[in-house]
Amino acid sequence: MSRPQSLSVFTRWTHSAESSIARRQQQRLAIDMRTSANSRMVLTWHPIFEVTDREVWQGIATHGLEYHPVYDALIPRLSCVFCVLAPFDVLVRAARLCWALGLPLPARYRDLEAKIGHRFKQSHSLAEVYAEAERLEREEGPLVWNRGDAVRQHLGAGAADDYLARVALAA
Repeated sequence: MSRPQSLSVFTRWTHSAESSIARRQQQRLAIDMRTSANSRMVLTWHPIFEVTDREVWQGIATHGLEYHPVYDALIPRLSCVFCVLAPFDVLVRAARLCWALGLPLPARYRDLEAKIGHRFKQSHSLAEVYAEAERLEREEGPLVWNRGDAVRQHLGAGAADDYLARVALAA
């Protein structure tokens, strides 16, 4: 086998083995045989593979690191608004987040699904997601969140207070 002329590395650094059953079955470092060729070797590297979600949030809190505000709305992954991998409750929360931000996406996606005649997921449609989001809006009012809510969810109120104090000092 000839030596590759270039080395491409695709890094998936945002997910640990804890994030899914399929991810737990992967290796921390592996050759991606589908995209590697005679002239290039592509590696898939998961540098935080053994780190738990709690440890990630502990590092963020301890060091006062910034993170995307969507996590404070208790959306567990920063991805497409309506991700096919997301569970029903996260999709409902995403719809409510869109409404809180004044985005028309939930109705557009619901209407598109009806127009093309295909369900978003076999287990549930976007119309069902939309209906549940509307029900929760009626019962609970508009979705609200505060800075530090993600830290609070993962580590508790004391850690969130400490985090917010660190961030305020750094500003």
